[in-house]
Amino acid sequence: MKTRALIAFIYSLTFAAIAVWLLLERRACAQIHQENTALLGRLNEATEKLAENQRLPDSPAPATDNLSTAGGSLAAPAASADPELLRLRTEVAGLLQQHQQTESLREDTLQTRATLENRRKADRAARRAANGAASQLEVIKAQYWTDHTNLDVTDELQDRIRGDNLKAMASNNLKGDPEFGQTKKLTIEYRFGGVTRTNEFREGDVIVLPAQ
Repeated sequence: MKTRALIAFIYSLTFAAIAVWLLLERRACAQIHQENTALLGRLNEATEKLAENQRLPDSPAPATDNLSTAGGSLAAPAASADPELLRLRTEVAGLLQQHQQTESLREDTLQTRATLENRRKADRAARRAANGAASQLEVIKAQYWTDHTNLDVTDELQDRIRGDNLKAMASNNLKGDPEFGQTKKLTIEYRFGGVTRTNEFREGDVIVLPAQ
């Protein structure tokens, strides 16, 4: 019994660490998305300015009163690049580079998320094996939600079943915060002893299943 309790404790710590990592990774993704959107906006603006400058007619060459003597020719003024055009081109190049770096970071984040998800699945399978015989209690579907969004927490609650009981708290620690600043609800559809039931909890409520 002590060995099983120790294994369950270790897996609980591992799951908590993964949950925290996923929360931080989710916030990083949101920040990357905001930065990417801002960069694209600046890039479009700079590109429009560059195109507008390129559509402008060339400035007429300044007139000169210095004509050469017999056999000579009219002196042509040296062409000079438009400083504003050069500035816009430099800005566009810089924005493109930032955009590429952001996309690279996003790809790394997606790979990290996939690795963590695979590790979480492996931990879940090992934890269920450690629990021994199949439980009569099964979480069919669980949603942690607000009026605008929701998180599927079915696996997270199923993993917390011990024997024929589930004890947990309806909170952001289940999988994260689906909508910051809003009060969440948790709806659980479960099966116990062949009977299917549905219970709803508010954020902060203690979950005890099967309901007494």
